[in-house]
Amino acid sequence: MSNKQSSDLNKLRAAVTDMDNLSQTAFKQIAAISTLLLYWLKTPQGQVNTDITVEALNCITYLAQSICENIGYEADGVGCAYDDDSKKGGE
Repeated sequence: MSNKQSSDLNKLRAAVTDMDNLSQTAFKQIAAISTLLLYWLKTPQGQVNTDITVEALNCITYLAQSICENIGYEADGVGCAYDDDSKKGGE
């Protein structure tokens, strides 16, 4: 294996590791917020006070969008970004 191939492989390995870390962290946060939200909605207060529900859902949305961007950035850094436009052209 040449030095360039070895360097490329190390970059790819680092990117995949970073993406795994980012996704696991964000998905655990989303799962925790979702679980708490479900418990909250089962309470009388949760039925009346929808502001907390809205904020929790906004937080989940933010986390999902953020992790999508971060993973895309990492993948793009090693030339492996998903190109949604190519899929649209094939339809």
